[in-house]
Amino acid sequence: NPNYEIFIPNSFTPNNDGENEYFKPEFPQNGSVKSYYMIIYNQWGGIVFDAENKEWDGDINNNPAPLGTYSYSINVTDFKNKIFHYTGTIHLLR
Repeated sequence: NPNYEIFIPNSFTPNNDGENEYFKPEFPQNGSVKSYYMIIYNQWGGIVFDAENKEWDGDINNNPAPLGTYSYSINVTDFKNKIFHYTGTIHLLR
């Protein structure tokens, strides 16, 4: 059985410098994670990103999102179909 590990960063910088451009959960490519579903919320609780197995590029409707703190909800399904739920905040910096 592969070891289940996950890392969720607390900030990212989508500024086109080629580093730290996207927000998503990080995990080893060892088969321990089957999929993840992520929702990003603005400060008022509105959904700004909602997708399965995709990373957030810091845009809202193809426009750069304002700098600030956003909330997330991530459900990760492991190789045994067990679902892990994570919530927290992410800082969008440029």
